Amino acid sequence: MRSLVSVLIFLEFTFSAQSIWAAKDIKASEIVTEAQSSFMRGDLFNAHRFYVLAYEKTPQALDPKDIENIVVTKHITLPFKQFLAYCKNEVRSGKFKVETQFYCAKALVHAEKYMEALDFIENIPKSYQRLEYYFLKASLYLKINKTQNCLEDMTVAQSKVSENTSLHFRDLIQVIHARCLLAEGRYAEAVNKFQTLSVNSDFYLTTLEEQAWAHFKARNLTSSRDILKILVSYFTGQDVKNQIFGADVYFRAKYLQAYIELISENRDRSRDLFAGLKIEIQRFKKDNISKNSSKGLAVPRDTLVKLAQLKTYSQLLNKEYDFIGKFRNFMSTWSSVEDSKNLDADVRYLVAINSEINTVQRLKSAELVDYLKKLKVTQKLQAQVVYRAMEQSLQQSRRNIDSIEFKANMGQVENFWAARTEGKRTLAEVLDSYKREVTMVEDYLGK
Repeated sequence: MRSLVSVLIFLEFTFSAQSIWAAKDIKASEIVTEAQSSFMRGDLFNAHRFYVLAYEKTPQALDPKDIENIVVTKHITLPFKQFLAYCKNEVRSGKFKVETQFYCAKALVHAEKYMEALDFIENIPKSYQRLEYYFLKASLYLKINKTQNCLEDMTVAQSKVSENTSLHFRDLIQVIHARCLLAEGRYAEAVNKFQTLSVNSDFYLTTLEEQAWAHFKARNLTSSRDILKILVSYFTGQDVKNQIFGADVYFRAKYLQAYIELISENRDRSRDLFAGLKIEIQRFKKDNISKNSSKGLAVPRDTLVKLAQLKTYSQLLNKEYDFIGKFRNFMSTWSSVEDSKNLDADVRYLVAINSEINTVQRLKSAELVDYLKKLKVTQKLQAQVVYRAMEQSLQQSRRNIDSIEFKANMGQVENFWAARTEGKRTLAEVLDSYKREVTMVEDYLGK
C-alpha cells in the first residue's frame, strides 16, 4: 500500500539528495560501502542516495548484489506502476541492463506479479542464464501453470551442473523438477526425484509433505503412511502445541493420516486419529490464539507507538519488538505467502521512513521543513497499515485453524457413517461414494 503522500515523499527526497549531502566530503571509495551499510540497516532512502552517487560517479565499483539492492530499494519505496516504469527504463537505457532485468524479474516474482515478471525473464540473454536464472524461470512457469516449460528449464539446468555446483543447488534442481512433475500429475516420476534427496539435504524435511501427497494421489497409501509418520514424529519431538511455525504442516499431516485410515476402512484407527487431531487443535488454539489466555497471540495496544520508534532492522531482535517476529512466524504458517511478503515490505518501508525522519531532524535545515511534515504524515499512515495487516492476519489465521477443526469433526462423522454402511456395499462402492470427499480433501490441502 503506497499513498499519494508517499509518492510525493519519494520524489522530493530524490530532489533533496544533493542539498543533504552537498556539504559532506565523501570519497568515491566510500560511496558503495555507505550505500551497502545503509541498505543493511534498513535506511533505504540514504541507501538510494548513495547508490545514485555510485551509479553516476563510480559505476565500476558496483557488483550484481548492489544492483539487486538498488532494485529492492526501488521496489519497496516506489508505488508498483513507478517501479515497473523504472525497470523498463533501466532495461532499455541503463548502465546495467541485464542485471536490472534479472533482479526486476526476481522482485516481481516475489511480489506475485507473474505476468509482468514474464516479460523480463524471457528476454534475458543467454550470457546471463546462470543456474539462478533457471530456478527463477522454472518457478515462475510453475506458478502460471506452464508445467512443460518448467520441465524443459529444469532439464537445461541439470545439463549445466558441474563438479563445482553446490549440493544445495543440485538438490534444488531435483526439488523444482519434482514439483513440475507433480503439477503434471506424474506422481511416480515426482517421487523418484524427491527420493534423490538425502536426509541431510536442506530440502529433505520441507518436501516430506509433498512426497506423502504424491503417494496419496497415486494411492500408494502404505508409502504415504510411512512418510507421514516421519513428518509427525519430527514435530511431536518439538512440543508442537506451543510451536507456531510449521504447525499447519503438522495438522495437515495428522489429518491426512486419519483420512487414509478412513478410506482404508480401518475404522478404529481412523476414529482415534480424528479424535486426537481435534483435541490437539483445541489445545493449540488455547495456547496460542485464545483471547482469554495470557500467552495468546495478540496485537499489543502500544503497537503504533512502538512502530514509530522502529529505526533499524536490528531493533526487531529486541524483546520489545518480539511480537513482530511472532506474527511473522504465525503468518508464515497460517496466512498466505502473499500476506507474509506484504507485511515484510510494509515493515521495511516503515523502518525506512523512520530512519529518514531521524536523518532530516539531525540536519535541522529550514529547506526540509515541509519534507519532514510529509514524512511524519506518511509515518503515521504506514504504522496504521502495518497494524491493520497484523490484525487482519490474526483474524484470517483463526479462520484457517477453525477450518481444520471443522474438518476433523467432519472426519469423525464420515467415519461413523462409513461404519454404518459396512457389509451393505462392496469396498469399490464405498470408495466410489467417497470420491467427492477425496476431492474435497485434496482441495483443502491446497494440492
